[in-house]
Amino acid sequence: MENELINKKGQTEQQFLEEYSKTKSQYEAPYVTTDNLIFTIGDDEAGNGKRLMLLLIKREDHPYINQWALPGGFIDIKENLEATAERELAEETAVTGIYLEQLYTFGDVGRDPRHRIISASYMALVNSKNMKVAAGDDAKDAKWFNVDSRIIEEKKTFTEKGFNKERLIKISLNNGSEEAHGIIKTTKIVENGRTKKITREIVEKQNIAFDHAMIIEYGLQRLRNKIDYTDIIFNLLDEKFTWSELKTVYELIKGEKRYKDANFRRKFEDMIIETDEKAPVGGGKKGNRPPKLCMFNTDWEE
Repeated sequence: MENELINKKGQTEQQFLEEYSKTKSQYEAPYVTTDNLIFTIGDDEAGNGKRLMLLLIKREDHPYINQWALPGGFIDIKENLEATAERELAEETAVTGIYLEQLYTFGDVGRDPRHRIISASYMALVNSKNMKVAAGDDAKDAKWFNVDSRIIEEKKTFTEKGFNKERLIKISLNNGSEEAHGIIKTTKIVENGRTKKITREIVEKQNIAFDHAMIIEYGLQRLRNKIDYTDIIFNLLDEKFTWSELKTVYELIKGEKRYKDANFRRKFEDMIIETDEKAPVGGGKKGNRPPKLCMFNTDWEE
């Protein structure tokens, strides 16, 4: 083709690709998987009210047989990542039709004993009221787990250029009959007033497969940040809800009570439209008039 570009070897793109196809076997290819973090707000099995929950599957085969894991699996060669995430979620848990957002890529060399495996993680918040979960494919079981993340130790060490902050974070998972946990060490390196690097490693885990405790810890951190500047939290609510219900969900995700009612309203007022409808009897505090129902303002923009 006239004026076709050539490389320093004098090759056209077609010639380059023909040669590359003969030599690419010299590079050992890693496998690629997807892992899904599906969060919801549900009733605690012990009757302690609403809790933040995460969907896990019990592995049916080695490695980590009978341990709990995030739903996910291997990508097909002609399949894109999002399609893999959706397919594996449907095959292992029967959950379909939800919006998945890519979270992060995990690629530590020893994260899977089978092979060099890189995983792209996806996250979603769902209203699980009408969602049926059922184990399938290579999953022995699929259940919602209460999920909690707590800092159990923190240390700050000053350096010549700044400081290192180390945290031990415990991820606790419970479904009423089984428990799992992992302890993640995060190290934040700050030099000249700026974050240079953040590392994560698993220092302890029980009944949870692979590095999934670390993926969960990272996902929870991102989730707690995202609900402050996106509309993702409304995926956990019915179409119509009260301010009190929104605040309860917010605090369950954050893991703490952070705002007085007035301050909380200012935080979300641009995202909310109050309707003329009243909440059902029992929707407000005892002795008060039923509160108004609200809706998400679809004209709101991030």
